[in-house]
Amino acid sequence: MNQLPIYVTKLATLVSWSVESVCFENICCITANFYAVSSSSLFDDCSSSPVSSSKSIIDDKSDKENAVSSSSLSPREWMIQHILWPILCSSLLPSRRYPNFDLDHNENDIKSFSLQSCFIRLTSLTELYKVFERC
Repeated sequence: MNQLPIYVTKLATLVSWSVESVCFENICCITANFYAVSSSSLFDDCSSSPVSSSKSIIDDKSDKENAVSSSSLSPREWMIQHILWPILCSSLLPSRRYPNFDLDHNENDIKSFSLQSCFIRLTSLTELYKVFERC
């Protein structure tokens, strides 16, 4: 929240308030920049070593593997790979009602599935490789 004065100043000075569509576009851009996570703010409260600060969160790798992987990654990449991605994988689970849902189903299945606000698998990595290996 230390960027709040800059955010308000940008809203007051950089937004074109005369044209409605341009005004909304400017407000959206400034607000998006305000809420975007800067790489410097990711580790403001952490120690210099991301391995030691997140030992309680990550228990699936040994200290040696963490030390090797953290030396080759930037702090932001390390945080995404070792903290955010495992949390997302464990908490974003597909619906049990449709365990193997693909787009091969008929149109009614897709509509009912999308009305329940669930995920639909659009493609797979192997399918993408098949398409892009021709390029």
